Amino acid sequence: MIDQEYIKSHYAQLNDDELVRLSKTDLVPEARAILDKELQSRGQEPAVTTPADATASNRVAEHQRRVSIRRAIFTASSLAVLFVASAIANKSLGSGIGAAIGGAVGAAFAMFFLRLSMKIVVKHLPPLGTAYVTTLVGGVACYLANLLFAYAAAQAGRELTGVGYLVLVGVNIFIYASVLDLLLKLPDSRPLGFWRGCLVAIIQFITVFALVGGTYYVGNRIAA
Repeated sequence: MIDQEYIKSHYAQLNDDELVRLSKTDLVPEARAILDKELQSRGQEPAVTTPADATASNRVAEHQRRVSIRRAIFTASSLAVLFVASAIANKSLGSGIGAAIGGAVGAAFAMFFLRLSMKIVVKHLPPLGTAYVTTLVGGVACYLANLLFAYAAAQAGRELTGVGYLVLVGVNIFIYASVLDLLLKLPDSRPLGFWRGCLVAIIQFITVFALVGGTYYVGNRIAA
């Protein structure tokens, strides 16, 4: 199911030539209907897709599929390397330098999941540099919030319980979503929005925790 409001907004940003070129490609029926309506509102005739156009479009789609597979393989390999490098840095370089290097490498690791979450929520992939900076800033902000939360609990003479950890997770999501809203933009240059940022943050947190937790569990099972 496509986001029709987003598609309408995106098509409205394109010029006439871009719309005409897009109308010659293979689109899903919902997107085709929106595009035809946008063309008609500008006095343009919707293009009729010929069998030759369809064949060429299928070739492009097949090429894109192969590129996506290669990117997925590269991304999976990169994630594995980054995860191992982050663990080694934290373990071998001590709590100071190791934590800094581990955090920088960990941000690169989490950056891929930020882009994946953005693709799921708003159908848009932010640039790698922007995604990395956003992940790094968000991670530092959450880390500082966790330190303050732990310090406040220690000063009150209390230990964090299940409810406390849930509150802390909620605080982290709100802080991270605020950073996403501040640094990430939609394709039409509008801010991401706080509530979209919350949804992106939740998806990213779940995927990262699932992968890290799963890797830790499997590692312990193998070592046992």
